[in-house]
Amino acid sequence: MSTFDYGLAYLRGEFDLADRDRLEAALATIVGARTAILDLRATTYMDSTVLRCFTRFHIDRARTSDAAPRLLFEPAQSIARLLHITGLDTVFLPAQPGDVLDRPVGPPAGEDAESASSAIAIYREDGPEGGRWVFF
Repeated sequence: MSTFDYGLAYLRGEFDLADRDRLEAALATIVGARTAILDLRATTYMDSTVLRCFTRFHIDRARTSDAAPRLLFEPAQSIARLLHITGLDTVFLPAQPGDVLDRPVGPPAGEDAESASSAIAIYREDGPEGGRWVFF
Protein backbone atom coordinates (compact mmCIF):
# COMPACT_ATOMS: atom_id res chain seq x y z
CA MET A 1 0.00 0.00 0.00
CA SER A 2 1.33 3.38 -0.93
CA THR A 3 1.13 6.26 1.49
CA PHE A 4 -0.31 9.56 0.33
CA ASP A 5 -1.65 12.71 1.95
CA TYR A 6 -5.44 12.73 1.99
CA GLY A 7 -8.37 10.44 1.20
CA LEU A 8 -12.10 11.06 1.56
CA ALA A 9 -14.88 8.50 1.11
CA TYR A 10 -18.26 10.14 0.49
CA LEU A 11 -21.23 7.76 0.88
CA ARG A 12 -24.76 8.77 -0.08
CA GLY A 13 -27.89 6.66 0.29
CA GLU A 14 -28.45 3.14 1.54
CA PHE A 15 -25.76 0.46 1.85
CA ASP A 16 -26.08 -3.24 2.60
CA LEU A 17 -24.71 -6.63 1.54
CA ALA A 18 -25.31 -5.88 -2.14
CA ASP A 19 -22.83 -2.97 -1.90
CA ARG A 20 -20.06 -4.84 -0.07
CA ASP A 21 -17.67 -5.42 -2.97
CA ARG A 22 -18.09 -1.89 -4.29
CA LEU A 23 -17.57 -0.39 -0.82
CA GLU A 24 -14.50 -2.53 -0.08
CA ALA A 25 -12.96 -1.58 -3.43
CA ALA A 26 -13.62 2.10 -2.80
CA LEU A 27 -12.17 2.09 0.72
CA ALA A 28 -9.11 0.16 -0.48
CA THR A 29 -8.18 3.14 -2.67
CA ILE A 30 -7.72 5.41 0.38
CA VAL A 31 -6.45 2.96 2.99
CA GLY A 32 -2.90 4.32 2.69
CA ALA A 33 -3.83 7.98 3.22
CA ARG A 34 -2.14 9.85 6.07
CA THR A 35 -5.56 11.42 6.71
CA ALA A 36 -8.58 9.26 5.82
CA ILE A 37 -12.09 10.56 6.32
CA LEU A 38 -15.46 8.86 5.97
CA ASP A 39 -18.23 11.30 5.09
CA LEU A 40 -21.49 9.66 6.19
CA ARG A 41 -23.60 12.82 6.34
CA ALA A 42 -25.70 11.69 3.36
CA THR A 43 -25.86 8.00 4.36
CA THR A 44 -29.44 7.06 5.25
CA TYR A 45 -29.08 3.34 5.99
CA MET A 46 -26.36 0.76 6.54
CA ASP A 47 -26.36 -2.78 7.83
CA SER A 48 -23.80 -4.96 9.60
CA THR A 49 -22.03 -5.66 6.30
CA VAL A 50 -21.03 -2.01 6.09
CA LEU A 51 -19.88 -2.00 9.71
CA ARG A 52 -17.67 -4.98 8.87
CA CYS A 53 -16.24 -3.08 5.88
CA PHE A 54 -15.48 -0.11 8.13
CA THR A 55 -13.85 -2.36 10.74
CA ARG A 56 -11.70 -4.01 8.08
CA PHE A 57 -10.76 -0.58 6.72
CA HIS A 58 -9.66 0.48 10.21
CA ILE A 59 -7.58 -2.69 10.68
CA ASP A 60 -5.95 -2.30 7.26
CA ARG A 61 -5.12 1.33 8.07
CA ALA A 62 -3.52 0.31 11.35
CA ARG A 63 -0.93 -1.57 9.30
CA THR A 64 0.06 1.55 7.33
CA SER A 65 -0.76 4.57 9.47
CA ASP A 66 -0.82 5.56 13.12
CA ALA A 67 -3.87 7.76 12.48
CA ALA A 68 -7.33 6.25 12.75
CA PRO A 69 -9.88 7.14 10.07
CA ARG A 70 -12.20 9.97 11.05
CA LEU A 71 -15.84 10.82 10.41
CA LEU A 72 -16.56 14.08 8.66
CA PHE A 73 -19.04 16.15 10.64
CA GLU A 74 -22.04 14.33 12.11
CA PRO A 75 -23.76 11.40 10.41
CA ALA A 76 -27.56 11.09 10.51
CA GLN A 77 -28.92 10.20 13.94
CA SER A 78 -29.75 6.60 12.94
CA ILE A 79 -26.20 6.06 11.62
CA ALA A 80 -24.64 7.72 14.69
CA ARG A 81 -26.74 5.45 16.93
CA LEU A 82 -25.59 2.34 15.05
CA LEU A 83 -21.95 3.41 15.38
CA HIS A 84 -22.50 4.07 19.09
CA ILE A 85 -24.20 0.72 19.78
CA THR A 86 -21.35 -1.17 18.10
CA GLY A 87 -18.63 0.96 19.71
CA LEU A 88 -17.32 2.17 16.35
CA ASP A 89 -17.95 5.75 17.43
CA THR A 90 -14.87 5.36 19.65
CA VAL A 91 -12.82 4.22 16.65
CA PHE A 92 -14.04 6.73 14.04
CA LEU A 93 -13.70 10.05 15.82
CA PRO A 94 -14.95 13.35 14.38
CA ALA A 95 -12.69 15.04 11.85
CA GLN A 96 -10.97 18.18 13.01
CA PRO A 97 -11.19 21.41 10.99
CA GLY A 98 -7.52 21.12 10.03
CA ASP A 99 -8.15 17.66 8.52
CA VAL A 100 -10.26 19.15 5.73
CA LEU A 101 -8.75 22.61 5.43
CA ASP A 102 -8.95 23.77 1.79
CA ARG A 103 -10.00 20.32 0.59
CA PRO A 104 -13.19 19.08 -1.07
CA VAL A 105 -15.82 17.72 1.32
CA GLY A 106 -18.20 16.31 -1.28
CA PRO A 107 -18.20 15.37 -4.96
CA PRO A 108 -18.40 18.08 -7.61
CA ALA A 109 -21.93 19.30 -8.33
CA GLY A 110 -23.71 17.15 -10.88
CA GLU A 111 -21.34 14.21 -10.56
CA ASP A 112 -23.18 12.49 -7.70
CA ALA A 113 -25.96 10.68 -9.56
CA GLU A 114 -29.00 11.63 -7.48
CA SER A 115 -31.19 9.02 -9.18
CA ALA A 116 -29.13 6.10 -7.88
CA SER A 117 -30.11 4.57 -4.53
CA SER A 118 -26.52 4.85 -3.35
CA ALA A 119 -23.33 6.54 -4.45
CA ILE A 120 -19.71 6.21 -3.41
CA ALA A 121 -17.27 8.92 -4.36
CA ILE A 122 -13.61 8.78 -3.38
CA TYR A 123 -11.31 11.79 -3.35
CA ARG A 124 -7.63 10.95 -3.30
CA GLU A 125 -5.02 13.68 -3.00
CA ASP A 126 -1.57 12.44 -3.98
CA GLY A 127 0.49 15.61 -3.71
CA PRO A 128 0.69 19.35 -4.12
CA GLU A 129 -0.81 19.18 -7.60
CA GLY A 130 -4.16 18.23 -6.03
CA GLY A 131 -6.36 15.21 -6.21
CA ARG A 132 -9.04 13.53 -8.20
CA TRP A 133 -12.51 12.05 -7.67
CA VAL A 134 -13.28 8.43 -8.48
CA PHE A 135 -16.85 7.10 -8.45
CA PHE A 136 -17.79 3.54 -7.55
